[in-house]
Amino acid sequence: MNIKNEYVVQGVKLLRPSDRRIRQIKRYQQRNTAHGNKIWLSSLVLMDFLTEEPPAPDTRVIEIGCGWGAPSVMLAKQFRSKIIALDIDDAVEPLLRLHCEINGCKVDFLRRDFGSLTREDLAPFKLLIGSDICFWDHLIDPAYNLILTAQAIGTLKIAIADPGRPPFWDLVNRLVKTTNVEVITRTIYEPRKTRKFILRL
Repeated sequence: MNIKNEYVVQGVKLLRPSDRRIRQIKRYQQRNTAHGNKIWLSSLVLMDFLTEEPPAPDTRVIEIGCGWGAPSVMLAKQFRSKIIALDIDDAVEPLLRLHCEINGCKVDFLRRDFGSLTREDLAPFKLLIGSDICFWDHLIDPAYNLILTAQAIGTLKIAIADPGRPPFWDLVNRLVKTTNVEVITRTIYEPRKTRKFILRL
């Protein structure tokens, strides 16, 4: 193992795209993922936030637009969360599985568009998380509708991290007209300094 290709965040081992195991998975895939090609910094900021406001042990959690699923892996490993990690791109599943394997935890994967989730789908969960899920304008409506659907359940907490792209702020501006939202600015310093925003409901 080349230590430069592996790093630790919140007690979780994470792999860089240059890691041999990651490269091997990508080599055998029929196509490349559009955006699941690495662990994005917003995920690491979300992990930092969740360590400060962690779910109770064994909480049922859903991560939307999970990519490699770093926050899900952390919650499963550190807090015994029961997690479904959801992404429209099934090419990220083996990358999530690899991170579960090296961290000794279990996360279930579901290939699905988060915009299709219904109230019945969300009802079993107590926490909904995501990062970098609103990066194009056409994702604003699905994200907005999902959040309102989740809020209607009444027991589901929400935390979504973003670098502050215009569609994210458009989403926030729509939400403030209909519900109580909070946006937290959060900075981490390892593995590199970065500032992101957490939408919390």
